[in-house]
Amino acid sequence: MPYRHFCIAARALEVVGDRWTLLVVRDLLSGPKRFNELRRLLSQVTPRQLSLRLRSMEADGLVEHREVPDSNDWHYALTDSGRALAPVVHALAAWGAEHAMRPPAEGEPVHPEHLVNGAVALLTTRRVRPPRATRWSFAFPDGARTVEWTGHRWQLGTTDEGARVTVSAEPRDLALAIAEPSRLPTLLGTRITVDGDPAEIALMMSVVVPMDHEKEPKR
Repeated sequence: MPYRHFCIAARALEVVGDRWTLLVVRDLLSGPKRFNELRRLLSQVTPRQLSLRLRSMEADGLVEHREVPDSNDWHYALTDSGRALAPVVHALAAWGAEHAMRPPAEGEPVHPEHLVNGAVALLTTRRVRPPRATRWSFAFPDGARTVEWTGHRWQLGTTDEGARVTVSAEPRDLALAIAEPSRLPTLLGTRITVDGDPAEIALMMSVVVPMDHEKEPKR
């Protein structure tokens, strides 16, 4: 729906401000997805809602659909214009990590992909700076996901080989620990295990429970 006044921000919101649009972008930033993969990640979207949203995004030049090689199936991918929204999605996640954090509601799905994206946002927002390039792995029941510090920024990893820290947990337990740090002592060693380099484990834990000396001193 147009805002009907001249403003670049308003015009941008006319394209990306509708429900599901930025979340579709979020899930396609990691690579092309089939329709059913997007439905799984978006959880509450109906097939009709997703079809209409993808059609609208395609008309706006944000996504394109392509035939999957050696298959009668199709997948959706971001265009250059869609990929240019990556900083917007990352900034939104970083803001949410600091100002809109809450534990998962009863029955609310928790997807590993979104947890790891959230980890990148937290690490970036809280300015965690390991002394060297490193890789941390999150081992979930359906497989491992990783985050990497390149020496300049945090990003999603492509392999868990050589990970200096490995966190093993159910997605929901990890989400609870991040959203409610008071639960961490109960979950550690029982439902969440952490192995690896002690200094990097301590650095990781400081993300969940920020150290007092990192906070702005009171005046």
